[in-house]
Amino acid sequence: MPYEALPYNYGNSKKFQILVILPILVLLYPFIGWHNFLIILIIIGVHQLTSRYIQVSIKTDYLLKKEQHINEYLEQAIQEKISDLKLANKALEEISNKDGLTGLYNRRYFLNNLDELINDTSCSKFALLYMDMDRFKAINDTHGHEVGDQVLYSLSKRFANHCKDNCTVYRVGGDEFAVIIKDYEDTSYLYDIIDSLLKISEFPIKIPPYVFNISLSIGISKYPKDAKDKGTLLKYADIAMYEAKISHNNQKYFFFDSDLSEKVQKKHSLEVMLKNSNFDKEFKLYYQPQYRTSDNKLVGMEALLRWIHPEEGFISPADFIPIAEETGIIFSLGEWVINQAMCQAKAWNQKYNMDLQVGINISPLQIENSDFVNRIRQKIHDEDIKPEWIDIEITEGVAMSSQVSMEEIFSGLANRCRRTKSIRNIKSAGMR
Repeated sequence: MPYEALPYNYGNSKKFQILVILPILVLLYPFIGWHNFLIILIIIGVHQLTSRYIQVSIKTDYLLKKEQHINEYLEQAIQEKISDLKLANKALEEISNKDGLTGLYNRRYFLNNLDELINDTSCSKFALLYMDMDRFKAINDTHGHEVGDQVLYSLSKRFANHCKDNCTVYRVGGDEFAVIIKDYEDTSYLYDIIDSLLKISEFPIKIPPYVFNISLSIGISKYPKDAKDKGTLLKYADIAMYEAKISHNNQKYFFFDSDLSEKVQKKHSLEVMLKNSNFDKEFKLYYQPQYRTSDNKLVGMEALLRWIHPEEGFISPADFIPIAEETGIIFSLGEWVINQAMCQAKAWNQKYNMDLQVGINISPLQIENSDFVNRIRQKIHDEDIKPEWIDIEITEGVAMSSQVSMEEIFSGLANRCRRTKSIRNIKSAGMR
């Protein structure tokens, strides 16, 4: 902090000169007279006062300049600190808005960005793409989370590198990503971006010694066409994404529309009715006869579950079984079906002295329950039913979408069945 120093002669005392001059004046007094002697004293006094004033002025000016230099130095230091603080805050904000693994914007920034766009009057429209990796859980479970993280990182880099100027990519959690496309020209522009995202995700991801083939399910909602608030936009995009995930025609993306909305509403209504249903009053088992082709002999019956709602009438199993599986109602409903079918098998075989097999459709979700075979065995024991009367059938539709492979299910269940000798047949069948 350089600044000007006091003059070299500042503060020099004149007392010594005065002490020397005064004796000389006293000696010269007889020769110069009192009048001249008085004038000389006045001159010395004025000189002393003037010198003192100049000294004070010099010191005051010096102190003012020193204070000015100090203020300038402090102001510069404060500005530097403010600048450093701004940079630190910017870096901190950047870190708080970015996902630590992928470097993409995170869910917090994504939600804030949605609010800003909705409140921005200059933004006429934008599209929200909600993306989910298919069967990513299997990668984590089989190869570990470290490998799973590398897969996520590789896919994120592809998204970031292929993102256009009016697109922003976010990682909103786990294996879920989002893309906001602002001021797009028309729907064909969205199709181009979606196709690009699907293509870049299909290239194999190599994490030595593994190679992963990734696929995406994408749901799209549009502002303000589909909704004008954040919550509804997110819900609609999520609904469309889920529709893509369960699609059986390999359609990897869905736009939210009125048809999809109607389908979701119908599904919700079925879910409510199913939760409030009375199994004994509304559900019924119909039995389809099975004949042996060699001699046309009746060998069994297949139990077919039907739902006759008191207000809606007949509801197809293809509609309510998936909902029962999603909501967990399949466990209680499945128990009811097993009880009814076993009782019917016992009644027919004891009354007519036969050994008819009764086929029972079972969801893999029930079999994945480790206690399933034990409960079947216990029912057979309690009801005094022969094991060969029971024929377990697993519905193909659910088997295809199950998180556990059918090979594992069949192998594990067959091993337990051989140990318990409780169930004769285990096979896969279509949903009826």
